[in-house]
Amino acid sequence: MATPTVLLLEDEPIIAADLSAMLGSLGCDVLQVADSREALALCVLRRPDLAMLNFCQPDGTDGMALARMLRSHFPVKIFFVTGARQQDLETSPNFSANHTVLYKPFTKREVKAVLAQMFP
Repeated sequence: MATPTVLLLEDEPIIAADLSAMLGSLGCDVLQVADSREALALCVLRRPDLAMLNFCQPDGTDGMALARMLRSHFPVKIFFVTGARQQDLETSPNFSANHTVLYKPFTKREVKAVLAQMFP
């Protein structure tokens, strides 16, 4: 596959900057957005290959709901990064166990493994 385009939605600026740099160093083209509305708009324009979403969105949107919305309109792969605990995710009415989730803090090696899984 050519360079994957990753839509990155992370609400913590320092983590977003680190993730953006990390993804770039792993060969990804990164599209960083601030909220779910911007994520949807950018998907229309750029059609990313992968959406890396924070489970708790800065605008209050449930990350699982955003994932469902993105998947229903775009051929995008999705994985989550979160500081939440697994049991907190499972209480979401939109929870789906078939999503890949990285729990903060995570390493570059873990991100690389997820990318390898998504783009074999």
